[in-house]
Amino acid sequence: MEAGQMLYVISPEQLGEVVKKVVEEISTEKKDTSMKKFLTVNEVVSNLGVSRTTLWRWEKYNYLTPIRVGTKVLYREAEIKKLLNN
Repeated sequence: MEAGQMLYVISPEQLGEVVKKVVEEISTEKKDTSMKKFLTVNEVVSNLGVSRTTLWRWEKYNYLTPIRVGTKVLYREAEIKKLLNN
């Protein structure tokens, strides 16, 4: 065994519990990233208290980048929250 390594002896039941916890953590992380929330222009204007022109200007200067889906313009909720915390 190399320096800094440890050997643990656990029962099959304990191993099963560890595997179950790891699988739960991984699935929770995937849910969090797959359920990203987006806000509409009206929601962003309301939350930040700025005008549509300001949002356009922020996009122009790469301060806040929207996502366009067809004719819809959406903003990542995480980015808006980051602006509110600054």
